[in-house]
Amino acid sequence: MEASKVFLYLAFGFGGISVLSFYAALFGLFYKSALIIILFLSVTVSFRKGDLIALKTEFRHSSGSVLESFRKNWKWLLPAVLIVAPALLQYLSNYLYPPVHFDDTMYHLPHARNIAVQHGLNLNPYIRYPLFPQNFELLYALLLLFYDDISTQLIHASAAAITAIGIYSLGALTSSRKTGVIGAIIFLSAPLVQSLMKTAYIDLGLTMFVFLAFYCISLWILTKKIHWLYLAGFAAGMAAGTKYTALMYVLLYAVWIAYEGKNIRYVITFICLVLISGSPWYIRNVIFSGNPVFPFGDEIFGYSWLWDKNDALIQYYDLLKAHGTPRTILSFLTLPWNLVMHQEKFMDDGGISLWMLAMFPSIFLIKRFNSYQRKLCIFVFATTIVWFFSTQILRYLLPLFPVMSLLSAYVLVDLYDYSIKKFFSGTVPTIKLIYNKAAYYAGKKVVSVAIIAVLLILQGKDFTRNIKKIRLPITQELRHEYLSGNKPAYQLIKIANMDPSLNIYQLKFEDHAYYAEGRMIGDHFGPARYSIIYNVLGRSDKLYDTFLTMDIQLFLLNKEALIDHKLDESFSKYFLLIAENDNGFLYGLQNNNRVMLLFHKVHGTS
Repeated sequence: MEASKVFLYLAFGFGGISVLSFYAALFGLFYKSALIIILFLSVTVSFRKGDLIALKTEFRHSSGSVLESFRKNWKWLLPAVLIVAPALLQYLSNYLYPPVHFDDTMYHLPHARNIAVQHGLNLNPYIRYPLFPQNFELLYALLLLFYDDISTQLIHASAAAITAIGIYSLGALTSSRKTGVIGAIIFLSAPLVQSLMKTAYIDLGLTMFVFLAFYCISLWILTKKIHWLYLAGFAAGMAAGTKYTALMYVLLYAVWIAYEGKNIRYVITFICLVLISGSPWYIRNVIFSGNPVFPFGDEIFGYSWLWDKNDALIQYYDLLKAHGTPRTILSFLTLPWNLVMHQEKFMDDGGISLWMLAMFPSIFLIKRFNSYQRKLCIFVFATTIVWFFSTQILRYLLPLFPVMSLLSAYVLVDLYDYSIKKFFSGTVPTIKLIYNKAAYYAGKKVVSVAIIAVLLILQGKDFTRNIKKIRLPITQELRHEYLSGNKPAYQLIKIANMDPSLNIYQLKFEDHAYYAEGRMIGDHFGPARYSIIYNVLGRSDKLYDTFLTMDIQLFLLNKEALIDHKLDESFSKYFLLIAENDNGFLYGLQNNNRVMLLFHKVHGTS
């Protein structure tokens, strides 16, 4: 099957399932049985007469080609597989651990679980960003309903793999297969991409949808067929329904379409399709808060009961001022250096691929590019400038990574064809001679079998060593052990989960929300913001009364919170210490029978 079809089928498949899941959740039908029926009917309806036969024929042809290629080249392929298998096994095992990263356990997975548990789109004001586009969280909710949380990380990682297929396809269509392969490798080699592939964040899903829209606009420009513009609008809408940062790309795409189409009708068509597929989340925001882009734009739409002005100011500062380098021309000129040598300034774990630096000199090679490549170059630099003078959080530039990778591939291939290839042209015959000799001897069956036997013996040891080293948490005991070592308050939350009916207020453990089976509140923002508790933390009677008004029975306290705040001498009169570890305390409110039952259960007393 062609790479373009694989990319389009999979990426639009993600989008289609997300749309169906949204309406199932909207009407309270987010149950296994209802979702199976909805998905089955949608697949049945979407197939036109003959589609299934054509798909089967194409699959048989593709699988036949693969098998035939393997039969011809097994003497090379099998040793290659044996060489890389141990490293590949260890690499893939990174995606099979329970989620422990900050944002996925603070709000991405809690939102998804809330949808799965409530079987609909109920608002939970105590989870970070209670109103937010949640297309990818819907996919996570689907996976939590049918399977487990590890699968959410795998689906996030698969979005990067699908995007890489799209990069290869677009590179092959606009230049050569060599360009496509290099672009895909550059994208997947970026440390930020590799880091996010191990999480249940949504950014790789956003990247896939943003690039899908770019891909379809590119094909609309190259083929002049209007259906590609329709698909671009749907894809951009899916991106806008995944994260607000997609709105910047929607605006840039609209400008690009206006330039290419020379007719406002094309822009209107694109925007209408974006609104149809992307607006439901924004309409929901308006219904609950009066603000379509909550929690942003409060000065225009007004502050709601969810976040106050101080919450908004803290968020704005974190997004626009706290990260990056000075927003100056000189600083922009040193951006390549800073992205590599000072990546910590841009907040995220991981940075760009070093090969992406090749995009920066592309401006000097623009005359050698074809028309499409020049437009791509301009698009990359325009988007980078917008990002640089706004947020400077590298993860928010991630949706541009596929196009940056493709532009870098254009430059590298150009340099190779015009410079490096000529320089080394004299050594090519020698290399070919060595290669042909190696191929001749490897073609002998006796030699091939001997090589494979040696590799099996050597790699067998590596397999055994790696399997012992990996120690995947495949049982509940190993899972609890792993989470206890990676989430500071997990052991305390596990104790609180012994009675999920007890409500918890946590202070400075906001990234543990996903692991609480009962109701847990507390955050820097929102109706249960930390400032409420800090104001009364040194007055135990007031703290006790505050928790009573919040219907809280347990208090999970991070020891770091006590560096600048002290508990008064009467604290033990109002709060009972149930458990403690190196990182925090779990207290229960005194004079509560359910708290006392939990205390006795933990300590084995009666």
